Amino acid sequence: MDGFIHTDDHVSLRYTERGAGRPVVFVHGWQGAAEQWRSAAQVLAGECRTVTYDQRGHGRSHDAPCGWTVHRLAHDLAQLLERLALTDAVLVGHSMGCSVIWAYLELFGAARLERLVLVFEPDEGGSHLLALENPAKFNQLLREFLADVPSSADSRLSPPDPTPSIEPEGATT
Repeated sequence: MDGFIHTDDHVSLRYTERGAGRPVVFVHGWQGAAEQWRSAAQVLAGECRTVTYDQRGHGRSHDAPCGWTVHRLAHDLAQLLERLALTDAVLVGHSMGCSVIWAYLELFGAARLERLVLVFEPDEGGSHLLALENPAKFNQLLREFLADVPSSADSRLSPPDPTPSIEPEGATT
């Protein structure tokens, strides 16, 4: 099912939802689009509820005159999860999508999340994202990874500590 959610700053974000079960949300990188995850989402749709979406100004989502920060993109992700009523979600991010996921955790914690999959493109000469270069291998690895997720509360992510202790230089304890 294709649709749009409308953010609180009036930007329309296009998403595609397939399958049923554990939600797996794919977050693309800068200048990417939901389309880069199509193959993985289609394969997993037989086992999971997959959601791909175009971040603001990407793919078929609307452009925005402002809101081009990683934290704003994290707010968009939070609104997507909320509007689609996604809980215990697995977030799969690539490149800047990983930064959006970390910002989401910083701002909103991990209450809606079960697991993260962070995919960076190796910086060794000529390497490509496995999902694009070898979709079958990526799909196999992702299936194996998802099958290995324990259902116990111990597998939950802990939100980051919002108050790190920083002592001024020269302070004594």
